[in-house]
Amino acid sequence: GTRVSTSLPPRSTHIKIRIRHVFDVVPTNPTTLPVHLTPLQAYRVRVLDADTYAQTVALSETARDFCDKVAQLRDTVGAVVNAVDKQAALCEREKLRAVGTRNLLAAEATRLRKDAAVKSAAARERRRTLERLSVEYESLLRVKSEQEALITRMSGGA
Repeated sequence: GTRVSTSLPPRSTHIKIRIRHVFDVVPTNPTTLPVHLTPLQAYRVRVLDADTYAQTVALSETARDFCDKVAQLRDTVGAVVNAVDKQAALCEREKLRAVGTRNLLAAEATRLRKDAAVKSAAARERRRTLERLSVEYESLLRVKSEQEALITRMSGGA
């Protein structure tokens, strides 16, 4: 183990200088590796052996790298979500356009059926009129021929 002086200096702007002067690390065993003194907030000092300090620093760097990767993943996920949202909006717009086109085609088909029905009704009415006029024409031709026959009989028989 090591002996460490734990008296804390008063707060000042020269904390690093005072810490160096106040804390004396004296190994009790001369074969012991040097101990790192790390000043923390509010003049707290932690005493770590070199291996633990190296592991702590490595862990800190690993954690920092992990946090950077998590932030990068968050940015990537945000970009992917934005791209998916844009594609969803595009799909929705195209779907609405397709529905509108389908509705227009259905309306056009309905209009064409109505027009066909109107034209068919008009054609039937014209055929009926044609039949009626044909019958009337034939009737008038018969009347004419009867009248001509009557005129011929009356003029020839007198």
